[in-house]
Amino acid sequence: MAVNGNQVMLEIASKLDDQGLKDLNKELKAVGVQATATGKEGAVALSPLEKSANKASKSWLEAAAKGAALAATIKKMVGLANEQAVANAQLELSVKNNTTAQTRHGMSVGQLTEKYKQFAQQRQEATNIDDAATQQLMKTLLAMGTAPGELERVTVAFQDLAAGSDVSAETMARAWGRLQDAPEEALGALSRVGIKINAEMLAGMTVEQQRIAILEKLEAKFKGQATVIAEAQG
Repeated sequence: MAVNGNQVMLEIASKLDDQGLKDLNKELKAVGVQATATGKEGAVALSPLEKSANKASKSWLEAAAKGAALAATIKKMVGLANEQAVANAQLELSVKNNTTAQTRHGMSVGQLTEKYKQFAQQRQEATNIDDAATQQLMKTLLAMGTAPGELERVTVAFQDLAAGSDVSAETMARAWGRLQDAPEEALGALSRVGIKINAEMLAGMTVEQQRIAILEKLEAKFKGQATVIAEAQG
C-alpha cells in the first residue's frame, strides 16, 4: 500500500488483533484519526476521519504530528499490544503445560488457546474487563488444576464475584487452587462474601465435586454482576 500525504505507515513491534485495532481506533477518534490494518504483519495505516482535516496547505499528519495527543495514543497502544502478546504467549504455555489431548477433547494446544482468546475478547465486550486480564486469570486457573472444559465457566464466576464483592478474582483463584491442601483459605474467602460453607459440608467429596459445589454457590449469588456493572457504567 502506497503512502501519501494523508497516510502514514506505523511499524508496530507486536501484532494488533482485531480487538486491539478497535481499541486503538477508540483512542485515535479524539484526534480525528483512524487506523486500518494493511495486511503487513505489525503495520497499520493512519488516515483522517474527515477530509477537512487537511487544511491550510498542511496535511492532517503534519498537524497531528505536532500534538502530543497522537504520539501518546500510539505509544499507549503499542504498549498494550506488547502486553497482549505476552498474555497470549503465557496462556498458550499454560494450555500446553496443564492440559492433555484427552482433556482438550481432541483440540490442539493452538486451537484451544485461540478458543480461550476469543472468549476473553467476548468478555471484554460484555464487561469492559481487559481481555489480557481475563487471559491472565485463565492462565492461573489452568495452573491451579481447573478442568479445561470448566475454565470459561469458572472465569465468569470469579469475575462476577470480584464485581460484586471486595474479593478479587485472583485471590479466589489462588484459594481455589489450594482447596485440597488448605480448604480454610477458600472457605474463608467465601465467608467474607456471605457464602457459608464448612469443611463438613465438603467431606467425602472429590476435589472436582467440591469445586462444582462452590461454583454453584458463587453463581447463585453473583451471576451476571460484571455485565450489569459494565452496562450501568455505559
